[in-house]
Amino acid sequence: MSLYILRWNPLTGNYKPADHKKLINHMKKGERPLCFNWSVHDWQSLEAEDMFILQQVGTDADGIVMIGSFRGNCFEEESWRRDGKRLHYADMFIWDAFSCGKKKALSASHFEKLFPEIDWHGGHSGVKIDEDTEERLIDEIQKVLIRKGLWNADTYMDFLMADHAAEVSGKEELKSFMKDGLILLQLKHEYREAPDTDKLMKLLWFLKDSEIIVPMNIVLSENDQKWLDRHSSALFAPRGWKLGDEMTLEPDIVEDNEGGRAYPMFTNMAQLPDDYGEDFSYVKKSVVACVEEAKKMKLEKLVLDPFTAPLSLPMEVADIILDMAANS
Repeated sequence: MSLYILRWNPLTGNYKPADHKKLINHMKKGERPLCFNWSVHDWQSLEAEDMFILQQVGTDADGIVMIGSFRGNCFEEESWRRDGKRLHYADMFIWDAFSCGKKKALSASHFEKLFPEIDWHGGHSGVKIDEDTEERLIDEIQKVLIRKGLWNADTYMDFLMADHAAEVSGKEELKSFMKDGLILLQLKHEYREAPDTDKLMKLLWFLKDSEIIVPMNIVLSENDQKWLDRHSSALFAPRGWKLGDEMTLEPDIVEDNEGGRAYPMFTNMAQLPDDYGEDFSYVKKSVVACVEEAKKMKLEKLVLDPFTAPLSLPMEVADIILDMAANS
C-alpha cells in the first residue's frame, strides 16, 4: 500500500471551498460521495487501496484537508482545465475531510518542520512518496488527529476495513456487510491470492471483531452415553427417562492432509458444502472465543472455510488476534 500526495489550489481549481464545506457536512452525517476523483501525476504505479492525502496549497492556510484511499487504477480523460490536454484520474474513497479554513487540524506549518522533503505549498498532484516517509507521515497524522480529539486509537484501522465496503453509505449497512461475512471473504481472498504482512494484518484486525459459524457436535455425559449404548436396540425409551443435564456442544474438528487438527470456522453459510454436516448444530461465535477454545483443546491451527478456499491460521498467528482484542 503506497501513499500519494494530491494537491489542491482552491484559487485556481474547479473544486471550490464551498464544495469542500458541503462535503464535510455530508461526511458528518455518514454520507460519502460515490463518484469523486482527482488527477494523478505518477499514475503508472497507482493501484487500488493505495492511500492519499490531499494538500491545500497556494493559500495562507495550507495543509492537509482530506485523507483516503483509491478505488482502482487510473483512467484517462480530458483535462479539467479544458485546455485540450488529457490527464489521468483515479476514483477515491474518502475516509475523512477537514476544514480548509485557517484553523486547520493538519496545518502545513506543523508538517513542513518534520517532513522538509515534501513540498507543502505547491507541486504536482498525485506524487508518490517513498516508503520511509510514508510510514512516518501516516503515523504523525494519526497522532495529531488523536491529540485533537478528531480520531481515536482505532480510527485508522477502522477506515482500512470500511474501504472494503466502499459502496456502503452508512454504519448500519456496514454492520450488515460484516454480519454476512462479505468483507471477511474479500480479505481472505486477497490474502490467499497475494499473501503479505499488510494483507494478513488487515485480515486479523477484522477477525478480532467478527462472528463466524462453527459446526458443533452434541456430546453426551459418560452416563448418558452408557445408557444409550445399552438400549441402542430398543424401539422405545423407558417411561420417565430423559437425557441428563451434562450435554455439551463441541466443534467438529477437521484434519488436513498431514493429520494436523484444526478448529473449523465458516465466514457464512454459503461456504458450507451441501453434503456436509447435516447432523451438526451451527453456532455463531466470536473469533476471539474460537481462538480461546482452540487453545484449550490444544489444536494446531484454525481454518477458515475448510472446504471452499481454505485458509489455515497457525496458533501463533491466532494469538495475534487475542493480543489485538486485548489492546483495543
